[in-house]
Amino acid sequence: MLYDEKVMFTEKVISSALLKINQLSLFENEDFEPLKGKIHSKDYVVLQLTNPNTIELLFWLECGDLRIDIDRTNETFVYDYDSVVSDRAEIVNLITMIFTSNIKVEYCGEHYTNLYFMNQDGKVLDSLRYRDALFAFRKKCVEKIYPPIYP
Repeated sequence: MLYDEKVMFTEKVISSALLKINQLSLFENEDFEPLKGKIHSKDYVVLQLTNPNTIELLFWLECGDLRIDIDRTNETFVYDYDSVVSDRAEIVNLITMIFTSNIKVEYCGEHYTNLYFMNQDGKVLDSLRYRDALFAFRKKCVEKIYPPIYP
């Protein structure tokens, strides 16, 4: 499918991270495919990581905007098109970190999730807390560590 100019720009930002770690660009990479059950158009596509041995990862490209969902955290990272343009280097570094980090996920009840991006030595590079309910209480946590998508 042919995508509009803004979607292609955002795809190139993601592809920059992939190429930086010697992988194929997003639309050429067989590890990603359009999400089944979603309608795609020239200005909207959702791509999912298809490797079953890694963390669930979705890239939403809509009119040049970028949304990244990791595991059960919807809208983990969201950038409007102007931010994709102005913060390109930061976004490439973030996506590179997502691709190359061990990711520890703590599931603390239904609505509370912690993500930890770790290097190969186990040092936490970045972390994120995600709650998808107004009153999401931290309960007994269960953790899972996912290997890097691209070691």
